[in-house]
This record gives sequence, structure tokens and C-alpha cells, in this order.
Amino acid sequence: MKKILILITFALMFVIVAAHEVIVLNSGSETLSLVDLTAQTTINNFAQTGLYGNQVYYVDDELWLVNSGDNNIQKIDTSNGNILQTVQLPSSSSPWSIIKKDNYFYVSGMMSGNIYRINAINNEINAAYSGISPEGMLIVGNELFVANTGFEYPNYNQGYMSVFDLITFEKTYDIPTSINPQAMILASDGLIHLMCTGNYFDVEGIVQLISPSSKEIVGAIEIGGCPNSIIESPEQNVYLADGMGLGFYVYNVNTHEIINSSTNPSFNGGSKILFLNGEKLVLKTGDWFSNSHLLHIGIGDDEIYDYAVGVGAIDLAIIENPQSYNDIVAVKESLIEVYPNPFTTKININTKKHQVEELVIYNVKGEKVKVLQSDYWDGRDMYQQRCSAGIYYVLAKTQDGVRSAKRIILMR
Repeated sequence: MKKILILITFALMFVIVAAHEVIVLNSGSETLSLVDLTAQTTINNFAQTGLYGNQVYYVDDELWLVNSGDNNIQKIDTSNGNILQTVQLPSSSSPWSIIKKDNYFYVSGMMSGNIYRINAINNEINAAYSGISPEGMLIVGNELFVANTGFEYPNYNQGYMSVFDLITFEKTYDIPTSINPQAMILASDGLIHLMCTGNYFDVEGIVQLISPSSKEIVGAIEIGGCPNSIIESPEQNVYLADGMGLGFYVYNVNTHEIINSSTNPSFNGGSKILFLNGEKLVLKTGDWFSNSHLLHIGIGDDEIYDYAVGVGAIDLAIIENPQSYNDIVAVKESLIEVYPNPFTTKININTKKHQVEELVIYNVKGEKVKVLQSDYWDGRDMYQQRCSAGIYYVLAKTQDGVRSAKRIILMR
């Protein structure tokens, strides 16, 4: 009977939290849209943003918004859209992107050239110079990689990737790159894929492959066009959104074969894409005068639903109803901490010195994915196959039978 009750409890938990919501940042109309993928509903005035909202970032059950024009970041209540916290950065810093590790946020200041480290506990801010017009960032281990575009109106100077030691918060490397490096990912081949957009005139886009350990450029993919975002799919294909909103260039991580280029982009009009349990969320920004659209695309690339969102939608983040999660899981003190979360290739699991007997990964259907033999998960199942992007749970069980679950997000 006890085993049956445990199974029922966890079955209920996974059913309740399976519903997904999407936050869409509408930079033109200065709003956030809340899209419920289960109910197929949209609230386009869910929250007001600041001036020139540039990124939404969901991490550790918190939603953060980067407002470039107002020089701040804001924490948003996902239940009602209210502003819970505002962290003001220096005037004219023009924050571009945000990333978090442990108890620190890192924000790139495009106009100031600085990286701002913000203590998540007391909001203390420290700054370190990165380079000219820094934008995208990536954390690998205890190092922060920053793409310095080199843009000084009206020209693009030499591009650089800066590397910071996160223990000392000091810059340790400057790696010369191609023109206008804007964003990067740590791909499944273990290399950093750095997207260099070019100058929108006579220098086209290129992806440079960089070893995170040696800091050397070890290859390049001449993708062409002018890409402005980069993400890897569960099928190990890299999608780069065209900077003019024409769609996506696509290449394979392992073979470097270009599947779609600027001459035949996929998902015409697409400007951002996310992957969720074998399905796709494709954002179409549009003309900045009429409503943007979010397309929910099924496994066979058939359209499930077309959501009209706000004007000038430029970013999106997947969240889930935190109320459902907290009602069930938070009744017990969590036995574990995880970081980074969301993650792409590896998530570390800290058992907080509890005598944890077993760590198991489950998917949102309540199906066992893998029993862990170490204090990290590499995003692979029990057959060593790469799992699709989405929401998973780490279940911890102690020797005296106490159980606790922690939600994690795998991104590709």
C-alpha cells in the first residue's frame, strides 16, 4: 500500500506540473505576453516592461527582465506580472544580456563595455571592463566567456571574446575573433560555437569553433547572411536566426553540413526558436507595427497553434505554473541544490551533506530517465542517448526514506 501511495503521489505531481507557459518579450509595445500552451490562451498585457526590453531570463524559478533603455534588470512575479525587484545599473550602461551562476548575476553593458556582477543576496554590484560593446555571454565551469562586438558607430572594430575567472572576477584572456561576435553556445561537441554576424554590408556571418580549455579557434562554419541568435536542437542541429527576420540558418554540429543557409532559410519569418519535448516554439517578430506571432510547432513540423502577441516581440522564455509545483513539492525541505539551472550539457547536484541514497532523473510524464551514479547529470538517458530539451526532475531519497524533488530545465 505504501508503494502504491508513493506512485500515486508522484504521478499526481508530474501530471500537475506538465503544463507549460511561455513569456514573450514585446520590445515594441513594452509589454510581456503570457502564453498558456495547454489552454491555448494569451494575455498580451501581462506585465509592463521598461524602455527597450532586450531579454527575458528564467532561472531558479525566477523571471528576470533586462531593460536596456532604463539601465536596469527587474524580477517579475510569474503569477501576476508585478515587479518584485529592480536592480539599477549605472547610467548609460545599456545592459544587453544576463546570466547567473551560484549567487551572482552577470550582466553585459553594451555602452559601458563593462560586465556587472550582481550579488543575488544583497544586490551589491561590481564592474569589470570586458571590451567594446559586449553582448552575449556563456559560462563554462568557473569561466565567463563574453562576446565583444567591437561596434563603435558607424564602424565595427576587431571582435574579441573575453574570458573572466569567476572566482576572482578578473579578465584572463582576449581572443581575437571575426567581425561582430554577438552570441555563443556550448554545443554537444564540447566546443564553443561563436556566432559572428558580420557588418551587414560586405562581411557575412560566420560561426567560429573555440576550445573552452585551450581558448584556441579550431574551426569555422561559413554560414553567410547576418545571424543574430544561436541555439542547438536535440537533433544536434544549430539554428541561427537571420538578423532581418527571414528565418533560420541550420547546420549539423558534428558534420558541419549546412542544411539551410541565407538562400533557403527554414521557418520563413522566424526570429527566435526554442525546443520543448520534441516540439518547437517559433517567434516571428514581424514589421514592428503590427502584432508579432508565436507559432507552436508539433513533432512533424505541423502547426499546433498561432498566438498573436505584442508588437516587436524579440525574446521568449519557457516557464511553468509555480503554484502547482510549490503546492506539492515545497512541503518538504529540499535535500538538493542544482547548478547551473537551466543547463545545456551538464548540471551539478549538491546533496547539502544529506545522506542521499539515490538520485534519479524523471521526465514530466513521471517516467524514469536515469539513475545517477555521480553528482551530476549530462542530459543523457539510461541508454546514453541525448534527452530532448524540456523540464525534468531530480528525485533524491535518503536512507530513512525521505524524498524530495527538484525541477531542472535542459536546454539545447
